[in-house]
Amino acid sequence: MATNKESRKEYWKRKWLSKYRLVVMDDSTYEEKTSFRLSRLNIFVFGSLFAFVLITLTTVLIIYSPLRQYILGYTAVENKRETLNLLFRVDSLEGKIQSNDEYLASLKKVLVGNIKPQQDKDTTSFNISDPKYNPKAYRTTPTKKDSILRKEVEVEEEETQPQPQDSL
Repeated sequence: MATNKESRKEYWKRKWLSKYRLVVMDDSTYEEKTSFRLSRLNIFVFGSLFAFVLITLTTVLIIYSPLRQYILGYTAVENKRETLNLLFRVDSLEGKIQSNDEYLASLKKVLVGNIKPQQDKDTTSFNISDPKYNPKAYRTTPTKKDSILRKEVEVEEEETQPQPQDSL
């Protein structure tokens, strides 16, 4: 059994390393132009290397050029920012529309007369003749500091106003 495994290894080793000749000839004169001495292993290595280089160059070309925009699922950063800004704007506009609808509904109720009076403590009316709510009772005479401050402000305003220039 051991000889069978060794013979298989030797068989594959000979097969991969056996040399072949690739000859390029002129068809009309049968003159040999070039000749290559190759093995299956050489062809496999060069083919793999060529495929790797080709895949790498294609990937670099796609990543660093505008071709990347044609890849499905890829979006540019500017598009993402614009989409987020538009989403925020739509959200705020929806909120404004909802508040406007509520305002119009309440205005319609008032105009039609379908509004029911509320009897809350906060909404009860007050008697204006009550001295507690009389605005004249809160008026005070200006103090000396107040008069001085007013004069200072008037002087500053006069200084900052542009003087009319005679244009002749």
